[in-house]
Amino acid sequence: MRAWAYFSLARMFGGVPIVERTFRLDDDFELPRNSFEDVIEFIISDLDMAAGLLSSSGSEDLARPTKGAALALKSRVLIAAASDLYNTTIFSGYANPELIGYTDKSNGKRTERWQRAKDAAKAVMDLQIYSLWQGSNDSVSLNFANYFTSIINRDEDILNRYMNYIGEYFNNMGYWMIGAGYSGQLNTMPIGQMVDRYEMRDGTKFDWNNPDHASAPYKNRDPRLYSSVLYHGAHWRPRPLALQPFDPDGIIQIGYKEVWNEATSKVELKSQLDATVYGSVNTGYINRKFLNPAYDHSSEYQPVTFRYLRYTEVIFNYIEACIELEQNEEARTYLNMIRRRADMPDITESGDELRKRFRNEKKVEMFMEDQRFWDIRRWVIGPEAQTPTEIVEVRYKLLPDNTTSTVPTFISKEKDEIPKRAWLDKVYYFPIMRTEMNRNSKLIQNPGYD
Repeated sequence: MRAWAYFSLARMFGGVPIVERTFRLDDDFELPRNSFEDVIEFIISDLDMAAGLLSSSGSEDLARPTKGAALALKSRVLIAAASDLYNTTIFSGYANPELIGYTDKSNGKRTERWQRAKDAAKAVMDLQIYSLWQGSNDSVSLNFANYFTSIINRDEDILNRYMNYIGEYFNNMGYWMIGAGYSGQLNTMPIGQMVDRYEMRDGTKFDWNNPDHASAPYKNRDPRLYSSVLYHGAHWRPRPLALQPFDPDGIIQIGYKEVWNEATSKVELKSQLDATVYGSVNTGYINRKFLNPAYDHSSEYQPVTFRYLRYTEVIFNYIEACIELEQNEEARTYLNMIRRRADMPDITESGDELRKRFRNEKKVEMFMEDQRFWDIRRWVIGPEAQTPTEIVEVRYKLLPDNTTSTVPTFISKEKDEIPKRAWLDKVYYFPIMRTEMNRNSKLIQNPGYD
């Protein structure tokens, strides 16, 4: 638990003060920040110790750490430590580079770090406790959806958090993720950039400039799209009783209809059941991942398991290390294991193109699992990731005879009323709060926050 806490601090702030003892009230609480390298080694030392003490049978309650959990976290720590953020110079004028990364950035040292990360992932794989869960349904999409609504999966789960009903509707995740058409609030939803990253079924990129793609954007896509996102026309669950007369089949309706008003001789825009949101901007999508259609999220609480560590992440860490060590064939072998589970075609690229395919694959597979936020930072890809918000607008357009088309038109566009998102390099790290700086005069602020 100490290792977990320190890694959370390290990837937010870089080096932080290492504390290995209990303080007394009359102690001196002012401590300097240790170097980033020292903090990483401190974390790894704790994890190695934990791995030697914890059981490795894999049969325990997965909400408690096991040897596999300690080793999987070690894999996460070392893959982060080997990444660009800590091994390249982003802030050339910063006076204390040892606080935000390694000072020895030579190719040899970088290779050692990637190898160490690969070995850490391999140690989890060699336990032979975990595997990529395949599921038992004919539908790949249903298998993927069911994994995230299951309470426990002993094939792939490494460390879980279980959330059960405690009497407050605010704890009902589904209520805040489903739309007005299901009596929910819809405060969290995917943006267009995320949905567009799901490939076509044949492994090619989805492209709004392709007329066939644009006319039927959710046809023949990566099966994981259907288990992760609800889009216009997707089949979901029965509507709440009061809304069933408007939609007896449970089909997501995020579109707007252009309707001719004879009395005013004007076109009116009529929103469909799921187009209305409370306090949020409609992106044209609703999150599907983690939501169990067996529950009415407007009135029922769905127990949710959040996978803090699952085996697929370990495989991704192994693949990434292999790519950076230029072991392309090995990387493809394991990357294609993940893709085959999703019933997607094999990847054949090498080098930088393989790296791009890998990063897209991880974004799609690990969507909503607290990975992308950190990957953007450690890969130093902020400017390309932080772009203006894109949405899909669904319109049933007015025809020349003033009737409304029965075929929707899909339009991908930037959402004008959302403030433009700009990237500032300083947000690769979090600022040390002013209250902490006031408490401890020995702390040094991160770059860009002076």
